[in-house]
Amino acid sequence: MEEIVCLSEDDIKSGLEDCSRSLVGRLMADRSFSMGMIEAAFFAIWNQPEGFCLKYHCENIYQFFFAKEADVIRVERGSPWLFKQYVIHVRRWNAEMNIEEADYSLIPTWIQLWGMPDHCKTKEAAHKIGERLGEVLEVETYLMRSKEDWIMKVRINLNVTHTLKQIIRMASPDKKIFEVQLKYERLGIYYSFCGFIGHDSRNCSKLLENSVDLNQKEERWSTQLRAEFTGWKLEDNKENVIQT
Repeated sequence: MEEIVCLSEDDIKSGLEDCSRSLVGRLMADRSFSMGMIEAAFFAIWNQPEGFCLKYHCENIYQFFFAKEADVIRVERGSPWLFKQYVIHVRRWNAEMNIEEADYSLIPTWIQLWGMPDHCKTKEAAHKIGERLGEVLEVETYLMRSKEDWIMKVRINLNVTHTLKQIIRMASPDKKIFEVQLKYERLGIYYSFCGFIGHDSRNCSKLLENSVDLNQKEERWSTQLRAEFTGWKLEDNKENVIQT
């Protein structure tokens, strides 16, 4: 019988310390990039953290190492991030994690709800809409600089293995039906033919499957799902949103 080498906590102490200051995530892209490009880009995006380096695992899964705990916390709190308009959500490494087999399908995402009647713009109503999109993490009211003065926003765990939803239909208590347009913050690249995050025309399997039928090549997802700006949380503005 082959002898087993047993390691003590002291034997792996330094390795645990290094990995404890690391984040893991999968770049949602249907193409690959060089290690040098990824490292240089995130070193700049994350404000040149001390001791920064990374390890590539497989299928666009990366582990990012930092020298300072403060940088780990800062980068994790700022997630998700964009690299060349591809989205990546990073989270803290832990010893029980199998990095290459972990589930990277959920990304915390703010979704703007446009078109809600003013009398329906409540956190309770927005929460109900958010439940149709995924697990609701937060609901807030935001002041905007565009067509409407204020909107509701929900932050959900967005499942990137599902196609993006474009609208949600809602009915007020008087049975009037409204269409709520969805705009996603930090959405990154998505393909208007299939509605999947990280796809483009070169590698979209849905497009290839339907390429024999010219009528199926038309865009079926709006190119306006990406939010142009984020606005200001109402509590930070100290103003009453309903003014006459």
